[in-house]
Amino acid sequence: MALGHSVLSLSASAARVARRRLTRGPLRKGWPFGFEVFADWLRRTAADIELLPTTEQGAAWENVGLPNHVLKKVRFEQVSAGGVPAYWVKPVVGPAPERTLLYLHGGYYSSNSVNNVRELLARLCLAASARALALDYRLAPAHPFPAAVDDALTGWRWLLSTGALPSHIVPMGDSAGGGLTAALLLSLRDSGETLPPAAVLLCPWVDLAAKGGSLVENAPYDFLQPDAVPRRAKLYLGDTDAKNALASPAYADLRGLPPMLVQVGSAEMFYDQVVRFAERARAAGVDVALDVGADMIHVWQLLAAFFRQSREAIARVGAFVRERT
Repeated sequence: MALGHSVLSLSASAARVARRRLTRGPLRKGWPFGFEVFADWLRRTAADIELLPTTEQGAAWENVGLPNHVLKKVRFEQVSAGGVPAYWVKPVVGPAPERTLLYLHGGYYSSNSVNNVRELLARLCLAASARALALDYRLAPAHPFPAAVDDALTGWRWLLSTGALPSHIVPMGDSAGGGLTAALLLSLRDSGETLPPAAVLLCPWVDLAAKGGSLVENAPYDFLQPDAVPRRAKLYLGDTDAKNALASPAYADLRGLPPMLVQVGSAEMFYDQVVRFAERARAAGVDVALDVGADMIHVWQLLAAFFRQSREAIARVGAFVRERT
């Protein structure tokens, strides 16, 4: 999907939204025109990309042509993190930070890569005054559960082997990567290893067994595809029970986990499961800051080049990380 095609698609979405709002008003009451255009465009783009083989979808999203002007403020360096392909992301200006983000990207555990979140990574590093180690963990269906969890653990242990202090590392991820972040914390706790001081979950996919609720009610607003969610869950799970704690941390015993910042959009399909996860974590004694983006869609943080709400969400992540490391 070339940039020219994206511009034409965005123009078509603008025309479509304008016609709809003239007759029926905003699709969602709290949406200004510009945000509704982007939501429409993302939903239709995602539907087109979902028709491609999973191995081609990450490249298709890369070719959409979203701005990446923040990338000049960081540098990316490829590295093998104990055998897991990864990138160091480091701010160009300023002293070498001890603070480290261990980042796990989204993509239903079966598509995408670090390349799909490069600008978000840059913004997070700058907001948190941190470097990041971003992992390209193994993907389903070639590598189903628990391959991604194993790779996240390998990345954490490799960071420690380089001399990074656990007290200066904050795991975080978006969507499936957010669920994987929770699975990493559970794995570290259960193996008796030192836990990080905090973690950040951006719109995490924490319940692969979920049905109904916001998965249906928010489908008209979000860009996630309703039929893709259960299909991709099956790709990752294979024969594993969808309620396995490391595949769906919403069903885990959450006691003893470190403080977490959990962000979710009230217009996204995962809204219900994220809120339930945060509530269960609090009931288990975990210090959870649940940050709900009013009328925001799934991983709205990726739209920081366009929307104040996205930039403010990233700023809150940065402040949370700095306060705890």
